[in-house]
Amino acid sequence: MASTLPRLATQSIYITTKPILQSLTESKQILTALQKFGEVVTFRNLKYDTTNNSENASSRSIVAIFESPAAASQAIASSPLIIPLQSQSQSQSQPQPKKPSSDPWASTEAAQNAARTHLTCTIQPSRHNHESALRRNPFHTVFRVSEKSYQSQDLVRTGIPLKELADVPMARKSHEPLRVKRRIQEENERFGATSLVGLYEAGLGEKRSEVEGKEVD
Repeated sequence: MASTLPRLATQSIYITTKPILQSLTESKQILTALQKFGEVVTFRNLKYDTTNNSENASSRSIVAIFESPAAASQAIASSPLIIPLQSQSQSQSQPQPKKPSSDPWASTEAAQNAARTHLTCTIQPSRHNHESALRRNPFHTVFRVSEKSYQSQDLVRTGIPLKELADVPMARKSHEPLRVKRRIQEENERFGATSLVGLYEAGLGEKRSEVEGKEVD
């Protein structure tokens, strides 16, 4: 993990918007604008990060990771990036007849949305702590499948291929105690099961040895 952090830092950007994003549609428009600089491999609106419990509005911004450092540098150089907002009325091919609303706040909300003509995106090198975010993820390293939850039992009844796919969402997932993770990690090290890639390569090596042994015989 430590060896990948410097590389991620050169490919990552941190985006704050003014005004603050109000919908997934606006997030999608930002992603579309960023893709003009290069391939975006990760795009996360921290507003929807269930492990982010900060009350600071700036922590609800966006972290994006490009495929190459050059693309990230171009995006940073373009700051501030102005993104015109496509209103709902513009996206509809035919105008819809207006109906009076019984909600007294409806007209105020519509007026505010109409006033949002563009987003100003300030793009900086990312300050996001990927290692800390990874550790806060309850699915990182050791976790137990919540087989007693209603979601899990219902998915298993429908014939899901693997029971591990029927776990609860991350927002409701609890962390395993650190002592449990350490004990399981020690067992994995004792059996040599610390890397899935390593196990795969070891299996290939055994397979080749068997084939070569048969050819010699």
